[in-house]
Amino acid sequence: MNQYHTPLVTNQPMNVTSHSTPKPLYETKGYAIQAVYTGSSVDGTLYLTASCDPLMPDYVPDPVNFTTIANSSFSVTSAGVFIWNVQAPYYNYVVVNYTDASGGTSNGILNVSITAKDF
Repeated sequence: MNQYHTPLVTNQPMNVTSHSTPKPLYETKGYAIQAVYTGSSVDGTLYLTASCDPLMPDYVPDPVNFTTIANSSFSVTSAGVFIWNVQAPYYNYVVVNYTDASGGTSNGILNVSITAKDF
């Protein structure tokens, strides 16, 4: 079994809506995604989306079709940390999304990483 830890989002300002690059999951047994957000004025929502588009092992991931993962939404109203723990994902890609609700006034910074185990 292999384990990896990879940054998905690095120092992203939270005064705009943003998303991570799609992360291919290949034969992932499970993963944990941790979001760390700082700042005294943050207001928005973090959530996960997934895609079952085909994996492209030798190419840059370019899935087109995404679905919001049920119950993955989390409101961000102050600095903190949030983690999603997922077992047995049967989709091919995962993306972390942030929707800004501050109207562009947030001074927060977002960092997100994934730790996963595969076969």
